[in-house]
Amino acid sequence: MKHTKSLGEVLAHAGDEEEVYTTDQKRRLKRAGRGRFSRTKGCFDFIYLIRSWDKIVGELMAKNTIPHKIMRSTLIVMTKHSIFAQELSFMGPQIIQKIEENIPELKGKIQKIKFSHANFSWDEFKNSQFQKASKRPAKPKLHPHSPHYKLKMKRAQETFSDIEDEEVKELLTSLFMDKI
Repeated sequence: MKHTKSLGEVLAHAGDEEEVYTTDQKRRLKRAGRGRFSRTKGCFDFIYLIRSWDKIVGELMAKNTIPHKIMRSTLIVMTKHSIFAQELSFMGPQIIQKIEENIPELKGKIQKIKFSHANFSWDEFKNSQFQKASKRPAKPKLHPHSPHYKLKMKRAQETFSDIEDEEVKELLTSLFMDKI
């Protein structure tokens, strides 16, 4: 007589079987966990480090340097010029201390700092990564002999006729012609 298991027995022992993987399957699973889009703990901590970099190293240094990555307990920082790398290398222990104060999740994860030269800064990075610049098509300039240009110039001269300083009047007229 064949004994059938009840649903309760099946569910109670559902996790008892050990899954058997080949070496290749284990390797694939391990790689999938380390993949580009895997949920590693330090990902958002590093983003927070980039965003708070100016508080850690100061405004001048932040404009000319940016954290690149953390690799084997070493923070790699890209600098715009070797002078900034040298200046920051003197401040290495203080920078690590400030990082640990500002971002407690990174405590003990950064032991040293290395610098690499690159041709970009935080402002350029920020503008390209975090802000999408709205690119409006350029307004076509009016030709000096067109009726619209002459009408606009006449309005500008009437508007600024009270101004006595010729240089200021010319400047305001050129702004009026470009903007309005």
